[in-house]
Amino acid sequence: MNHKLFYFATLLICFSCLSFVGQNEANKVKVKYDYIAFLGCTPFASPLMNKNDFDRISSQSFCAKDSANAIYKISAFDITFAERGLYQDSTGLPIVVTDYSSAHCTGDTIPKFWINAFKDRSYRGDTIFFDNIIARGADNKAHMCKQLKFIIQ
Repeated sequence: MNHKLFYFATLLICFSCLSFVGQNEANKVKVKYDYIAFLGCTPFASPLMNKNDFDRISSQSFCAKDSANAIYKISAFDITFAERGLYQDSTGLPIVVTDYSSAHCTGDTIPKFWINAFKDRSYRGDTIFFDNIIARGADNKAHMCKQLKFIIQ
């Protein structure tokens, strides 16, 4: 009787463990974007960008391109500014903390407030994300574009 209970418990544990294996792979959905967004209609090979280059290009408008390189207008996007700062913890030791600020923007250009914030407050290691970028296609429908990320160097 003890052997049967031992085998049953072992079998139950094995099935429990196997039920969690592979769930992450099954839950991941690969999203295919029909349009690719560009800041300043310029492709970048890397998300790493010099501060002066980002300050210059941030005043330019977004655009989106399809597989045939046709250019489309951006109608909305979200900005997230991850600003790293050096603070002190409760014992007086230095600690790096990231402050996040974000906004939803309509149109194809970054608002002046954000351009000035990037010029005044961005430093090496800060990251700017552009999410939920919506392009208006030739069919005048909204199409999502892949997220853009810029890391200030």
